[in-house]
Amino acid sequence: MRHLVIACVTLALCACAHEQDRAPVTTTSAAVSLPPAAARADTTVGLDVNPVEIAGRDGRITDAIYGGLLGDDALRELAPEVDITTSNGNVVLRGRVASPAERDQIESKARHTPGVLGVDDRIEVSR
Repeated sequence: MRHLVIACVTLALCACAHEQDRAPVTTTSAAVSLPPAAARADTTVGLDVNPVEIAGRDGRITDAIYGGLLGDDALRELAPEVDITTSNGNVVLRGRVASPAERDQIESKARHTPGVLGVDDRIEVSR
């Protein structure tokens, strides 16, 4: 029993000494040029990932893309024809449009929406 008490006390003292030896961490930053998508990306890193927060962010991205389509006179009528799905900032576009130009305009609108990390354009052009 005595050996067990000594072992516990020793472990506790070692843990306290280890905490005291830790120095504060100092970080510095430098100016870095990022590509546009990376500059818009949420760069928070950590283990505290909240799925509800991510889903909310994805929903806001999807809404913003639809809002951009509805706010553009040339794309307003196409918005109901496009299905937009967002997962972790990555957008998938599906649907049918009449021309490659329309598809490209929709994809561009999605790519330039804040928070979008990537776009998978699966929109088909009707012939």
